[in-house]
Amino acid sequence: MLNKNIKDRDPNRKWVHEIGTRIKVINGPPYRQIYIDYVLIAEYLIGSKFEEATALVMLSKNSSVSVPDLAAAFGLHHKTIYNYISLYETNGLEGLRPAAHYPGKVNNELVEFIQSEQNKNPHMTLTALNRKLFQVYELTLSETTIRKLVESETISPLAKEPSKPDGQINFEELLKEQPTEPAASSDTEGVSTGNYTRYAGYSIFTSMINELFSGIFEYIDKKKGSSAKTWEAKKLITSFVLYFMMGITNIEQTKTVNRKELGYLLGEGAAPCSKTLKRNMHDLMQMNLPQVVPELLTQEYIAKGYVELGQLYYDGHFVPYYGKEDIGSGFFTQRRLAVPGHEQYWANDLRGRPVFFLNSYGFSRFSEAILELCEKAITYMKQSGDTRPLLVAFDRGGYNSSLFRELSRMGVCWVTWKSGKTKERPEDAFKETFTLETERKQCEYGILYTTHKMANVKEPFDAVVILNKKTSKQTTILYDIPNNVKNFYQPVDVAKFLLSRWKQENFFKYALKEADINQTHGLEKGTENDAYYIPNPEYTTLLSRKIKLLKTYEKLEDKKEKIEERYFTLKRKPTFEKYLSRKGYQNTISSLKQISKEIDSIDDDLLKIPYSIPYTKKDGSLYTYIDFSKINLMNALKAAVFNMRCRAKDIAREYFHDYRELSKFIEVLTQTGGYYKKGEYQDTVYLNTLETPAYQAAAEQLVNRINQSSPKTLGQESKPLVINFKY
Repeated sequence: MLNKNIKDRDPNRKWVHEIGTRIKVINGPPYRQIYIDYVLIAEYLIGSKFEEATALVMLSKNSSVSVPDLAAAFGLHHKTIYNYISLYETNGLEGLRPAAHYPGKVNNELVEFIQSEQNKNPHMTLTALNRKLFQVYELTLSETTIRKLVESETISPLAKEPSKPDGQINFEELLKEQPTEPAASSDTEGVSTGNYTRYAGYSIFTSMINELFSGIFEYIDKKKGSSAKTWEAKKLITSFVLYFMMGITNIEQTKTVNRKELGYLLGEGAAPCSKTLKRNMHDLMQMNLPQVVPELLTQEYIAKGYVELGQLYYDGHFVPYYGKEDIGSGFFTQRRLAVPGHEQYWANDLRGRPVFFLNSYGFSRFSEAILELCEKAITYMKQSGDTRPLLVAFDRGGYNSSLFRELSRMGVCWVTWKSGKTKERPEDAFKETFTLETERKQCEYGILYTTHKMANVKEPFDAVVILNKKTSKQTTILYDIPNNVKNFYQPVDVAKFLLSRWKQENFFKYALKEADINQTHGLEKGTENDAYYIPNPEYTTLLSRKIKLLKTYEKLEDKKEKIEERYFTLKRKPTFEKYLSRKGYQNTISSLKQISKEIDSIDDDLLKIPYSIPYTKKDGSLYTYIDFSKINLMNALKAAVFNMRCRAKDIAREYFHDYRELSKFIEVLTQTGGYYKKGEYQDTVYLNTLETPAYQAAAEQLVNRINQSSPKTLGQESKPLVINFKY
């Protein structure tokens, strides 16, 4: 018989419980996760009433399931959940915490005293606590009383006793003990006791975070110096990176994180809450970090080998907008129609890893973005001393003859798909073949060299027709290799490069799932400086008119000169003045004067008319301007997280050879809990051992490799960090 609700199911086993068609509850001891449409919105420790109540309130607020259905699924009365919602709306998260019903002789004064002593000494045992209580209040507390206070989340759990498991002492022993602080305790397995944190596994990324963000932290120090704020810019950036690394894609989702346990990795008493992140976001904007962070991160990617320049994929990614502002529309491929939103233009390297990106309005043009992306890529290559020619690939959205000519003029090798259908060739016409290999399979292609003529273009473009030997499908590819780099790339090279563009598609697939690059973190209204400018139609019309008049003027000048030269060929010459007074010559002179005046008038008008104007609606009204600063900063941090995950997989691949489970191995390692122990000269992380022997063996080698890179802590006081396993 199937279990009707979650309360009836065994909490110590792994299972999946579905609520309707959108919600899944995954029980994986010691944690329970809740997904809505495959997006993680809550993760909490099984048995924690406060964390479960928080998750239930979030589910009801998402309007993904009715309160009665939610209550039935979790085995609760619907009035209980309505009570949770009421408490949350009145007092926020604090309203969901269990009421402080202190047992026996415990009162508020005692609780505050215990909390202050625990803050001074996080490793305090029950024996040490009872000593303090007896010295100040002449009383002691039993283990049962302490357990009730811990279960109600009034105080933190006490450390284990070094010799007595129950930790309880009697009154006589207390009087005999000297009032001295006990030595640092240790558990039965010889590992120094530290603070337990379920996020200990993410410490494997500390060296990468310090490596990538060192330049950004130096910029912040020079820009503003040391800040008196608890959560200054450097700590905020590190916090965002850790949250994104954990899969938190929305600031509101940080409410599901145990901030105290995450705070150990940050060197703070607790990680920043959602209100702190929102309130201090303004400081990051004021320091020009949305422009600086993406630039410095790209330079670090190149310098540290996270990405490879020289061969880049360009593609646009449309982000739909569901708010009330009129920001303009763009084509959304999933719905196959125009919807409000904005465009992200990403540049990915040969392995599909993000190098840099641009944000623009949904109605912006991909062809213009490609030119801007190429200029940025060439700049980065010059800065890094890379002298290779730039090779770029993009999809049919960039099928534009003007773009092709401009890229060739810039000396950029480009390749794209031909728009429209391909004229079928007989298979025996494909004399040459090549093989495209991936990790899983290889595919054989035939290649036929040809050209392609585009409308209003005199010279045809180079093209090749590709035949997939497996599916017999033929596709036409357009490309250009400038003369100065023909010895560097061959047509078959650019064809292979374009056919490997699925790596960029994989980036969009996993970036949406793991980091949610669609998340805007709040749309900010911009000013006129944030407008999307296009060529002024009036200016363009006048300029076209001027060009036509100049051509006409040149023809009339030639005609005038020919008439004058003809005079010297006459046998019976009239006077030159009489010859020039003829009607044909005078008409030509008159036309030249008229055209000259018209050109002068157009020049005056061109000085008064702006070359470009903001993009507007058909009726001339303006769209709402968008400030992309916050989106730029957040997506830059998410791209850094994506690249760090890729680097971790690259390193782990040397020790874990099953590529099918490589991502799972990294996930299991990062989600294992452990203990964080602070020391005077170094901090130590003791990770829990992994259950699978193959995972554990590879994890030990990977951790040894990380320790060899001399990782540092993420707190304000940077100290050496050592990662070990707790056996």
